[in-house]
Amino acid sequence: MRRRIALVTLLALAALGTTAAAARGPASLGVAEREFHITPYAKSVKHGAVKFNINNLGQDTHNLVIRGPHHFKAKGPDVQAGERATFTVRLRRRGTYTLLCTRANHYRLGMKAKLEVR
Repeated sequence: MRRRIALVTLLALAALGTTAAAARGPASLGVAEREFHITPYAKSVKHGAVKFNINNLGQDTHNLVIRGPHHFKAKGPDVQAGERATFTVRLRRRGTYTLLCTRANHYRLGMKAKLEVR
């Protein structure tokens, strides 16, 4: 009988933990892009899954590339002028990440920003 109660309790706790994690989902971060700036709506995020909500306010097509510690690199979609896109990535390590656009020579023209992952 005790085993049965312990098993039921463990299953209930496991289900609760899974539900809580699923309900939480990835953190969201808005990012505005325009010639030749990237503006994250927050300067830092917690480590883990982050959903980037990209809004291209410019006239050119832009993308979002993320570079971070230990050679981390992730590339999001190209976003046409006036369009929006989402891009979810897991930022596992704490540190400073660089958000940039690799279209044409946008990065060299200053299209980059820093993001702290804590």
